[in-house]
Amino acid sequence: MKLSSLLVTLSLFIGASASADYIDFVGPYDVSNWTTTLTGDPGGGGTPAGVDTSGAPGSVALTGGDYGCNTFTVTDCDVLFTIAVVNGFVQFHWDYASNDLFGPSDDPFGYVIGTQLVQLTDDFGASTQSGDVAIPIPPGTTFGFYIDCLECTLGEARAGISAFRAPEPGSLALIGIAIAGGAGALRRRKTQS
Repeated sequence: MKLSSLLVTLSLFIGASASADYIDFVGPYDVSNWTTTLTGDPGGGGTPAGVDTSGAPGSVALTGGDYGCNTFTVTDCDVLFTIAVVNGFVQFHWDYASNDLFGPSDDPFGYVIGTQLVQLTDDFGASTQSGDVAIPIPPGTTFGFYIDCLECTLGEARAGISAFRAPEPGSLALIGIAIAGGAGALRRRKTQS
């Protein structure tokens, strides 16, 4: 197989397998398809709780409340931004900053799968934190992001989500197989010459 035909085949294969990939908050992941929920009393912990989608499709930001949270209510004061997953895989970058006097321990940030909250921030870490996440999620499962203001006073927290990507889980494996196969074909061609 000639190198040029191998590269054309490989690029067509990668292009076809990447066609079901969603990069940024677009297509079925457009911000208009997500649901914002403010739980507790006051909702999300009050002002300035909410989700800022003005950076979409490139990014979104969640801000926790700073107006108190009635701890006698059934639910915590959370800001949730959720959607039903279309593909079976999600990856994203997050940047977090807490203005809370006691730091990130009073305003944890993370992601939601179904009804389970998975905390990303380190309670004993710096007031600014960041990271990258890649996780498989069954299609149709509720996924999203949250900020939980535990007492919702002494300063709010904000988390920005960017580099959001929802590729088909198989497309990543297929791309890897195609690249490995192409490299193997090139190696065989060189040894036969």
